[in-house]
Amino acid sequence: MVSIVIAVLILGGLAYLFFPKFHADEKNQALVQNVVETFGKRLQNVNLAAEDIDVLSVSMEENYGKLLEDPLLIVSWLRNPQNAPGRMVSSPWPDHIEILSTTKITDTKYEVRGNIVEITSDEVSDACVGVAGIDTEIEGCTLDGFAAKRPISVTVEKSGKKGHPWLITAVTLGQYSIGKEPHWQSTRDDEVGFTYEYPDRLDAEYISFENIPPMITVNSKVKKLTCKTTKETSSLPERVSKQTINDNEYCITAKSDGTADGSITDFTYSTITEEYGLTSVLFSVNYLQCNNLESEEETKCSEERENFDLDTIADKIIASIKN
Repeated sequence: MVSIVIAVLILGGLAYLFFPKFHADEKNQALVQNVVETFGKRLQNVNLAAEDIDVLSVSMEENYGKLLEDPLLIVSWLRNPQNAPGRMVSSPWPDHIEILSTTKITDTKYEVRGNIVEITSDEVSDACVGVAGIDTEIEGCTLDGFAAKRPISVTVEKSGKKGHPWLITAVTLGQYSIGKEPHWQSTRDDEVGFTYEYPDRLDAEYISFENIPPMITVNSKVKKLTCKTTKETSSLPERVSKQTINDNEYCITAKSDGTADGSITDFTYSTITEEYGLTSVLFSVNYLQCNNLESEEETKCSEERENFDLDTIADKIIASIKN
């Protein structure tokens, strides 16, 4: 009987010691995840393609400012918007962060890993359409798949700021993976022995592929990217530029030829990948001549051409290559 009483006392003491800490950790984890989820819902509000850097700065401050411990994070993103969290094109757009794991580093620091889930209108149900357009927060709204996912790691630390006990101190973005969109297809190149994914159409009205699927070439012997660029103002039919897309350095060649109703541009996006060395994707794009359209259509055509992001599509294609 005495031994039973002693055992109960010991268990009670252990519970007293450890249960409060367990509940505190559980509460902290929920608060940390809430910060990351809030951050994820605000990504679509930040237009990274904004031409005016002041407009982008204000947008980041309004949407991210109260979630960040250090405003210098925004400064670093403004220096390189293409590798910042936010929305690069009108569609697909980032809808939320899918949390996969939450790891406690210390009592005051957590690391949250997950995916930024990007969607298009094809993935949302009719219930998602509200007065102001598509809103996945509407009750009854469901998603059918995704357009793309991008890995993200967010470090959240305890803060002394009143009303904001946990704040983001670091954000790391990974490479895109392609979702099973209706207009993305998979193909295999038996000659080199890998598969890759590509869109069989572009989400555009005045821009279209001239040839699909795009061609992929690799050269495992080349481990360093060389790029002889032309001037940005060059009027040459073949233009070469160097650009960083999602942390990957690319050499981009664009060669244009006129047609009766527009132009066709042959693009080659080349980068160095760890597995394949020099990796290139080649495709041709047909641009309708906006000047031949009526005034309202001409404006829409010009805006689409100015904002359309082929860079991300090319990077996604290369990121999808698998043995």
